[in-house]
Amino acid sequence: MGIETDPDVSEETRQQVRAVAHEMGYRPNAIARSLKIGRTFNLGVLYSDDTESGFTHSYFSPVLQSFKQEAERRMENTRLNLSRVEDILTELSDRLEPLREQSQTAREYLQLRDELKGLELNAFLLRSDRYNERLEALKQSLESFSESVAQSEAEQARLTDRRDQLNDQLSHLEERAAESREEVQRLIREVEAREGAAGRVAQGLGFVYEGHIGTALQAFRNDTFKAALGLAKELCSYAAQNDTYRTLVLVTKYERDRESFLALLWQLDQLCSAVLRRPAYGAEQCGGLTPDRAARILQVSAATRKTVTGNGNLRLAVAVFAAEAAR
Repeated sequence: MGIETDPDVSEETRQQVRAVAHEMGYRPNAIARSLKIGRTFNLGVLYSDDTESGFTHSYFSPVLQSFKQEAERRMENTRLNLSRVEDILTELSDRLEPLREQSQTAREYLQLRDELKGLELNAFLLRSDRYNERLEALKQSLESFSESVAQSEAEQARLTDRRDQLNDQLSHLEERAAESREEVQRLIREVEAREGAAGRVAQGLGFVYEGHIGTALQAFRNDTFKAALGLAKELCSYAAQNDTYRTLVLVTKYERDRESFLALLWQLDQLCSAVLRRPAYGAEQCGGLTPDRAARILQVSAATRKTVTGNGNLRLAVAVFAAEAAR
């Protein structure tokens, strides 16, 4: 590694070495450089010479001569290039000294500039101390004034809170009075509605159970009886829509409860009979059940009840009922 490529050698040292080499007329040693880079830049020619004529061979002599001329031409070009490079290096060396002087001037300028910044900073800090003293005095005056304002605001806030409390109490009393009036009106409406609804429900149950007051009261008061009637209405709605799947889902839960299934069939018979007596009842209460469909359900219900009471297969009877009732 030479001074041109060694990273530990500064550019200033390189310039000095180049200047000394130029003054002493130093030329690089070709053999040493060949050993360094592993190349000799020599031409080797191998040819067959049976006549041992050497460089006077009739064919190879002109070829060797052309090799020699081309090599000399390239060497001359290289020498000229090196000469131009040396001239450039010399010119750069001549320009280096003014640059060193300019660099020194720049360093002095930077030093003076830093000193100026320090002086400016000191002046700023001095002015800042004076401003801080004045600011502290103003803060003390402001704190005294703020205390007076805070006391006045506290008294005003206390009076405002008291006024708001009284307003809230008044609003609360007015709301309670309004709620009481609304509650009275709601209770009156609810009583009237219950009386009317009870009458309509009782009338509807009386129609379904053909005037049997005891059965109608049981359907009105007994939650289990009422739930069975609701399931029977739902089953009528599925049958009216020919919905076999939902019909089967509804009755499947009775596959192991014979008594509950028979009770459902009884409720279903009452509804279908009501539709036959008044077809509008099917549209109003049974999901659009028609008299024809009601008559078919009565037939299927009777056959199913016969099978179930005769200790037939309850699970099979439930499945057949669902398929036939919604068919």
